[in-house]
Amino acid sequence: MAVPWINVLAPSMGGIGPIEGTDRRKVDLLTEKSGVPFYAGRFYPKSSKSIIDDLLDGIFQNDTPPWLAWEEIEPSQIWMVPVFEDERIVTTETSIERIDLWPREPDDPDEIPEFDDSTIRHSEAVKDGWGKVSPGAGTNVQNDSIDPGIIVRNNAVPPALFLGYVGISEISGYVSEYGFYDTELHLVNHKSYGQEHLPTDDYEMVRIREDGAWIRRSAELPRGAEGELVFIDDNEEGYPKESGVNGWSRSEYPAENYQNWVISSDKTEAETFGNDYWNFFTRWIGDNPKAGLVAMRPSRLDTIVFTIKVSCTTINVPDPIPGETALTLQDYARSGIESFGSNLTNNIWYFYWPVRYNGDLASKRFDYHLARAGINKLDNPDYLPPSSVS
Repeated sequence: MAVPWINVLAPSMGGIGPIEGTDRRKVDLLTEKSGVPFYAGRFYPKSSKSIIDDLLDGIFQNDTPPWLAWEEIEPSQIWMVPVFEDERIVTTETSIERIDLWPREPDDPDEIPEFDDSTIRHSEAVKDGWGKVSPGAGTNVQNDSIDPGIIVRNNAVPPALFLGYVGISEISGYVSEYGFYDTELHLVNHKSYGQEHLPTDDYEMVRIREDGAWIRRSAELPRGAEGELVFIDDNEEGYPKESGVNGWSRSEYPAENYQNWVISSDKTEAETFGNDYWNFFTRWIGDNPKAGLVAMRPSRLDTIVFTIKVSCTTINVPDPIPGETALTLQDYARSGIESFGSNLTNNIWYFYWPVRYNGDLASKRFDYHLARAGINKLDNPDYLPPSSVS
């Protein structure tokens, strides 16, 4: 069997490091929830931490912050080494195949928001492809990763170059907002918002969220006790309050599957229209804006965690060839049996990788949609959005 090389300098060198002391409770909770049998270590993309700092971190198990989404990942290697003297690695298979919420605990800092993963919103996201890649899900593994922004190279260095003593895979790219599914776009449409082309005087409110677009049409905008616009109030099940007749109802334009409504993993799209579904509801038709007022709520997931799975194919190399052919054949036959047994044992390993939400591209995305808002026409009837956002 092959085992991971656990490196205490992984926070700066990249690769697999030990489970940090401050992570242990969360990793135990993650194991219970995800169904993954065990986690052998934590994956670290290369960072700028000094090696001296890493030595102290490795010895004293200090807390290393989660990786930040959209940050470029320098190629970071995962090394696997054989256990037995006569064993060699033929190939490695590495994939990032699970997303989970990084477990929250009562003593977490107050700035980490609460999130209820028991509502219809979470179940709809899971059904459409968030979480684990499975047959029939609305997403596909690309480059051996559930997040298309992350690139996995298996056998980055052919094991033969190391005579089978090391198997190396490599992770690069960036973590996109693919796993942070709950960003919402809010729209209010009305003739008084630069949308004189609308057929009625009703107000139209739109919530674009993970279970589709929800629309409410009424003669007046709903207000709270303090006069605030009531926009994102949900019931206990996660549906918009007052859904149904004269309330919120799903749009006749469904998002179809996860890729259609989650923020694109392409950086150019992520910092502009976000995804095709958002684009549909905010793009201009000629000089007529489809959105009057625009607001956006960023993700509340705060931190997600990827599960990295690594497996190796190994063979056992027999002792130097005996002089007699019969003994040679027996040795190779025994070697084949041992190899088969080795690959039936624990040649699969799992590692965790926590990643924190990054709102840098979300702020650019908000500016992009603000430039599309119909209210821009109130001060300038001839206003058109910049060509880059039309």
